[in-house]
Amino acid sequence: RRVFANLTAHVPMKLLQLNAASRIVEATNDHRNLRIYLVFSVPVLNSSSEILSALHISSGLLVPINRKTLGNRRFGFL
Repeated sequence: RRVFANLTAHVPMKLLQLNAASRIVEATNDHRNLRIYLVFSVPVLNSSSEILSALHISSGLLVPINRKTLGNRRFGFL
């Protein structure tokens, strides 16, 4: 069967005042606020740890987070 995956990152939004104008920016300097999600097109049988071991990370460290998996379709990492 064909399974597709999307990788998304959720960055917190902040409201800033620049030259008397309000602007919404997406930014963080806190790694605890940066969540990365891997969303599959169909449910998978693998655990977060198994998925993490299959990923090749060039820099940094990903840690699985305990969140709703949408029926084993979404896996989150910090």
